Amino acid sequence: MNTIMEITNKISAARKLLLLPALFLSLTASAQSSKAIGEAFANTVRHYSVTETDSLAKVLVKKYGNQPEVLAQLGNAYFRNRELDQAKDMLELAIKKNPKAAAPLIQYGDIYKYYWNQPNSLDTAYIYYKKAIDVEPQSNVPYERIADLYMFKYKLYGNRQTHEDSLRMRHAADSAITVLKDLKARRPEYPAELELGGIYNRLGHFRESAEAYSKVVNRLEDYQYNNYALDYYFIGDFAKGLEVVNDGQKKFPDYPLFNRTRMYCLFGLEQYDDALVSYDKLLQVTDTLNSFDHFYAGQIYLKRGDVSTATETFYKIYDTHSEFANDHLKAARSLINKHITGTKSGGNYLQAAEKYADYIAAKRNRSGYDYYQMANIYREMIDDTLCTEAQHNMAIAKADSVYAIIQRDYPDYEATLMCYLRARMAAATDRAAAVPHYLRLIEVVQDPTTGAQTSEQRKKIFLSDAYRFLAVYNLHNDNTKEAIRYAKMYKSVNPDDNSLKPILDLDKGTGRRGRRR
Repeated sequence: MNTIMEITNKISAARKLLLLPALFLSLTASAQSSKAIGEAFANTVRHYSVTETDSLAKVLVKKYGNQPEVLAQLGNAYFRNRELDQAKDMLELAIKKNPKAAAPLIQYGDIYKYYWNQPNSLDTAYIYYKKAIDVEPQSNVPYERIADLYMFKYKLYGNRQTHEDSLRMRHAADSAITVLKDLKARRPEYPAELELGGIYNRLGHFRESAEAYSKVVNRLEDYQYNNYALDYYFIGDFAKGLEVVNDGQKKFPDYPLFNRTRMYCLFGLEQYDDALVSYDKLLQVTDTLNSFDHFYAGQIYLKRGDVSTATETFYKIYDTHSEFANDHLKAARSLINKHITGTKSGGNYLQAAEKYADYIAAKRNRSGYDYYQMANIYREMIDDTLCTEAQHNMAIAKADSVYAIIQRDYPDYEATLMCYLRARMAAATDRAAAVPHYLRLIEVVQDPTTGAQTSEQRKKIFLSDAYRFLAVYNLHNDNTKEAIRYAKMYKSVNPDDNSLKPILDLDKGTGRRGRRR
């Protein structure tokens, strides 16, 4: 049978208005479900004027006035099209026609929940949902709505992140669980575990979530199956997680995110080749990869010793704009450095330098500091007494070639770096001679031109070293005023570091030197 949408699309716009009431009234009994009528009416609200839709509404109310479910769907149709006054009028009529019907009360609650940012709206929504339970205690819908309302509050409180809101979050989550358990007690046959599993999963209570899902496994949708598998992954039972995700994919072969969960479980089982297969499939079927996906895949490439591909994969984390992106990138850099250090610790300086060169080549943003770190590998080789003279000479030549790259491609950074190295070397032999180098280092780092190619992190390191040296140097040379000045400058870039507090205390008259009488 043609749907009302198909029929109305075949006739002219002029005739539609005349025929719409007749079309509604001619729907067969099988088509006259409240939802079908509501959908058809919603389409009318979208495409016709208020006068025209109100005219049709009167016809429908006359025919279905004793069916509150239909009236609730008409109210829902108005609400979905932002006709709030008409929606409330229709729902009030439905409640008046049958005060014992839950459907219009639930719809009223939905309206108030939608306008959650209005004063007392969520409390009012709860009142209507609770009334729906009172009139139809065996209906599952109002229970689920209340549980959803509590979890909505849980999210709102989580966004605020105060101590009081943390307590409210816990209460909201506990209340949602209590409501669903009450539903289960009233209707033991109802699969409340579907909702409970989702809430437990969201709260990070993965054992409880897995237990709930296991009781309704034949009813799980694709995303619930995926959550079920992730529960076992987070518990640490990677084999069970893999078993669940494989079962889920048999049932829902087109659900793309099973590839992600399979990759995670395979990574946990150290089946790295198979994990990369799942990662590649994930790349093919979805554009919504997250930072965890690239972080795990990058680690696998790193375990294979492929620093270049690992780095390229890690840098894809940038593209996810994930809240975990910065943490994962920081951890990725640490893993790469650890891998290269492990290579170097066995005396394989040249191999370590090659890996570092691969890392630099794969980086999206390179800096003079990257090459400085690479040169340091050759410098360690030069200092290694176990290396032969020929190896020392090779290391010197390679270090010089890296410094040449810095000088050629990063002249401003080279100027900063050279100031830093000169200051450090002078400080080791003649502290007085190091003073002008450190003063020059401060000047170069703070200069907008020469300091432009130095990262903020490196600037902090350079300035901290200079301020600390000059503070201590001046203190030892009885220039307390200058010592305090540089100690304050050190504190300004290291607010949580109290190592120079004894010098700062001199300014307050509490230190050993310059004590006020």
